[in-house]
Amino acid sequence: MSEPSNLNQRFDRLESKVDDLTTVLRDLVRVEERQQAQAVQHAQLDARVTDLAKANSDTKAQLSAVSGKVDQWVNRGVGLWGGTVALWAILTNATVRKIFFD
Repeated sequence: MSEPSNLNQRFDRLESKVDDLTTVLRDLVRVEERQQAQAVQHAQLDARVTDLAKANSDTKAQLSAVSGKVDQWVNRGVGLWGGTVALWAILTNATVRKIFFD
């Protein structure tokens, strides 16, 4: 009679150990899933940073091109105003001479 009881006790101990092992494995799988999710999030963030850096570089290039064009038009405007002032001075000086000195 003690043999079936002993066998039941051994079976209960084995079942308890299997339950503990199952719990540990379940926890291990959860940790692994979290790590994989974090790795995926990290990869997505790296991709976003790379995309933003490329977009920033493109934006800087476009801004530089626009800035160059603005400078070009400002210089043209300054030159045009300089020419206009010189022409006005010449014409005004000629008109003044004609009126007062002729």
